[in-house]
Amino acid sequence: MAHITLLAGDQFLNKKDKLFLTQLESWVVEQGHKLSEVRISSFSQDLFKADMIILAIPVEQHSYQAFKDFMQSLPANSLQDKNVYPFILGGTPAHLSIMELYLNPLLNRLGVTEPLKPVPQHIQTCKHKPKPKNTFSIERFYQFLQLNIPQSV
Repeated sequence: MAHITLLAGDQFLNKKDKLFLTQLESWVVEQGHKLSEVRISSFSQDLFKADMIILAIPVEQHSYQAFKDFMQSLPANSLQDKNVYPFILGGTPAHLSIMELYLNPLLNRLGVTEPLKPVPQHIQTCKHKPKPKNTFSIERFYQFLQLNIPQSV
């Protein structure tokens, strides 16, 4: 059994972020592992004892800046030789591009080699179109996790 730690901002601001946590926890338990959650405001050195670290990076400006400031406070190469998987919680393709531009050098400084991955969700591109029904699927989410997180830790 592996110990997987989720490093997240101080709070999940929307339903989709909470859904990500709930589904991730279910998936981890189904895989026979243990998930613990660490918030940036209550950080402890136990984070570095985890077999795998999942970064849940928010896109909301204030939360994103707090997360980025926290990551900048970590010593260089502090996540080197760790299985670290950074996920962006929501946003548009433009958010992803900007975050890649600013976060990739920071993550590389910490020793993270995995690329940023956006968590799949519907993105409404036009304000005038009616919002489609929620198309979230647990099966598709589990497939996403299986593709982006190794099955054996």
